[in-house]
Amino acid sequence: MVNALKENNISTSVDDFGIGYSSLNLIRDLPWDILKIDKSFLPENNANHRQHIMLKHVIAMAQDLGLDCIVEGVETIEQIKLLKEYNCYMAQGYFFDKPLPEAEFKPKLRK
Repeated sequence: MVNALKENNISTSVDDFGIGYSSLNLIRDLPWDILKIDKSFLPENNANHRQHIMLKHVIAMAQDLGLDCIVEGVETIEQIKLLKEYNCYMAQGYFFDKPLPEAEFKPKLRK
């Protein structure tokens, strides 16, 4: 299915990478465009050195594979700075805004 979507110029992404059914095989074998890294990889503070190492290398691996990389669950300026340090410039999360109904989102988008 992913190949058929790509053949029709439809962009594809792996959501919540790192949990559930997503695995390294999934990104090795299929031609995705975007890897959305689950928030569980994002350290909440500097104390978890293992999380830092894993996040850094998952981002680097995605980029080396030619995938755009988005980190989910960003909530603090410290996390933004960390992502910049790891050369990841796309993120989503409450740091930017909460999920919004369409009627609230459209006016913000126009600004």
